[in-house]
Amino acid sequence: GDPELRIANDRQMLTELKRRFPEQARRLDRFVGISAGLLWRFPLWCLSAVLPWPLRRAFVRFGPIFGHWRRWASKTAEAGLAELFPGEDESTRRLRAYLSGLWIDAG
Repeated sequence: GDPELRIANDRQMLTELKRRFPEQARRLDRFVGISAGLLWRFPLWCLSAVLPWPLRRAFVRFGPIFGHWRRWASKTAEAGLAELFPGEDESTRRLRAYLSGLWIDAG
């Protein structure tokens, strides 16, 4: 099997994943950008719970800030990772498995 993936911090993890999967470096950068976009929107989504329902619904459904949220938060990890890392070769499947495991731990 693969050597253990030890994680000290997000930068070290990304560097290590790019070392192990150099052909996926661009896609890994996109994955990190999408994840960061979801993380900064999450508190806004939580805060929207204090709004009256019709206003909250409009805010989340039509607000320009939440387009990214609507696109990605509505997907399963499997669907999102398959879209970001297409292919069924062994290397791509291993990378998706790593990222899925990380999502379960930190998502």
